[in-house]
Amino acid sequence: MTDRTTSRAADAATVDDALRHLRRLLSTSVVNGYLHRNMQSAITAAEDRGEDLFTVDITGVRAEVAALGFLDVDVQQPVEDAADALTRLWLTTNSTKIAALPDNRKPIYQAIQDMARAAEPVAIKIQTEQLVDSVDTDGKKLPTQRKHLLATSEGDYPVEQAMARNRWEQAVVEHEQSLGTLAGWYRNPSAATTSSLRIAHKSSNGSWSSVQPDFVFVHRTGDAYLPSIVDPHGAHLGDSSPKLKALAQYADQHGDQFERIMAVGVEKDDTLYGLNLKDAAVRRAVYESPADTDSVKKLYAHHGTKYTHTSALSS
Repeated sequence: MTDRTTSRAADAATVDDALRHLRRLLSTSVVNGYLHRNMQSAITAAEDRGEDLFTVDITGVRAEVAALGFLDVDVQQPVEDAADALTRLWLTTNSTKIAALPDNRKPIYQAIQDMARAAEPVAIKIQTEQLVDSVDTDGKKLPTQRKHLLATSEGDYPVEQAMARNRWEQAVVEHEQSLGTLAGWYRNPSAATTSSLRIAHKSSNGSWSSVQPDFVFVHRTGDAYLPSIVDPHGAHLGDSSPKLKALAQYADQHGDQFERIMAVGVEKDDTLYGLNLKDAAVRRAVYESPADTDSVKKLYAHHGTKYTHTSALSS
């Protein structure tokens, strides 16, 4: 490593131009905040030495900060890394206080959370009060299910029309109900909102996206309650491969917190077949599988297990 110093004559206007360049790199708020801190430090140091404050070289302080934009090393990445780590620390250590804030203050912190460069764990904010339909478009009363997280005071949950007409979703709910250990369940919203379980994954172009699995079931297992993810999603659908890979990655990272993570994708002879994504061999097959629908169907043929029947759906 070699070390060298280069000096160049500069006036205030030159420093201003250099600072504008640095602000484009690091943002105005970061540069101005750093400037303010360094100026205050220079003034405080002069006070401690008993010097006249008018002798403080403010232009020199500004020039030192502006020079960051012309270093050969990458300044932007370390600054962003440090800011990202500090922000995550603040949000984590103050999460309880943020959760207790009034509703008009929470969006401020949500906006900061949404600026994260990579996906981070966040709490799901369940909407405890919702207006839902109790009849379909023909005025026919919609069916109800028990033990849903958002059930009425009587314990009933009006099943929305789309779900009521979906044989697979009906079969999944009735199967989980029939196990005898179900404590509660949640129909995960399909939109990526704060009330959804969102599983982040990177798309082929490198941008972050998310998938929302259909169901979360909580069963009593011994003395504990453990959640399970069950996602009925046809293997023939175009987005089945990226959704499977996202679920597999989630199982890799967080599978120890779940009893099951199951992708249901094929129906054959009135039987639904699923992939147990807590199985390392199944996850490896998902990662290695091409993205076309025929390959996804082969995954279920080779690694799928029987999940439940659709022939005995209750009316």
